[in-house]
Amino acid sequence: MRTPEAWLKACALPLFTAALVAASAGAPPASPAAEKIRVACVGDSITSGHPVARDKAYPAVLGELLGGGYEVRNFGHNSATLARTGNFPYWKMPGFQQATDFQPNIVIIALGTNDSKVEAWMDRKQFVPDLKDLVRHFRALPSRPKVHLAIPIPVNPERTRGITAEKVRDRVTPLIREVAAELETPLIDFYKPLADRLELLPDSIHPNEAGYRIMAQAAFEAIVR
Repeated sequence: MRTPEAWLKACALPLFTAALVAASAGAPPASPAAEKIRVACVGDSITSGHPVARDKAYPAVLGELLGGGYEVRNFGHNSATLARTGNFPYWKMPGFQQATDFQPNIVIIALGTNDSKVEAWMDRKQFVPDLKDLVRHFRALPSRPKVHLAIPIPVNPERTRGITAEKVRDRVTPLIREVAAELETPLIDFYKPLADRLELLPDSIHPNEAGYRIMAQAAFEAIVR
């Protein structure tokens, strides 16, 4: 009768021999699953998805469009402003640190609409440096993400709740374009595809589900381009 030690040796020899044969035949070693591309959506309530369900907001739809190779997270906060001196600066919101800790590979910054409010509006001397700082903050992360700046969606001038359509279009948007040009940051134009579809902004500021899908499509095309 074989001893336990002899039995183990008898079993181990064929396994070892098979491993040598596979190695000599050039069999590739097992590789870990490919890591997903992480996308951080930074913004205000238009990013968070108000007033629709969060799974209908543009980041969720963008994740569906991009597919399983991407992980898209929504770091939007209601009422957030870009300017640090605004009444609800994004810099002080939990999402700012959460987006940082996420170590994204791609960042979409969609802020500025709330900065058009009378009580929040700051001139270019405040808005431009803060936007540059936000871009540079994310670019400096170890993950070295590609940062996109978003042109804000239009505002229906019939009902604005303190957000001015003219300021978003004629003041905020040119400053975002200025920073994008200076820092060579690609733009995602959320304005153009909705400019003639104001009926998709039922409260004049936030899209409905159809409007959010249009935003997601614009972001998708910018990312895969």
